[in-house]
Amino acid sequence: MTSEGVVTTVYKFPGISAPGEALIQGTDGNFYGTTFSGGSAERGTVFKMTSDYVVTTLHEFVSEVDGALPGGALVQGPNGNLYGVTQAGGTDKSGIVFEISTDGSSYIVLHNFADGSVPNDGKDPVCTLILASDNNFYRTTPTGGTHDLGTIFRITP
Repeated sequence: MTSEGVVTTVYKFPGISAPGEALIQGTDGNFYGTTFSGGSAERGTVFKMTSDYVVTTLHEFVSEVDGALPGGALVQGPNGNLYGVTQAGGTDKSGIVFEISTDGSSYIVLHNFADGSVPNDGKDPVCTLILASDNNFYRTTPTGGTHDLGTIFRITP
């Protein structure tokens, strides 16, 4: 948008992609974001947009195991990779925390919520992770925990 209020559309998502939260600008100058739906399985995507507005899909969420329905914006970690959450999918279908490289060549599920590996760890994260000064990520879940009223969690990348 210009100071005069003129808005320019630089990219239109195909189909029902439903872009997610805010874009972030990576240290490489590219922009990164997620779509809540879209992709071949309609479970969402992670994408990159260059400064020339060329959009590339880095990851499609295609199976329950790798997550579904990304929520919140991505965060770039100190290693340069991107981190985010999905509010569904994973081994218990209660969401995951994931890490993806900026070129999409590496995608790792860091944590599956409610799978029993961490007692009372929460469910269905929908918020943007926060990178703290200790280089850990923190956030909340709206459900799960001891009384199913949510949790605060920490992920060490």
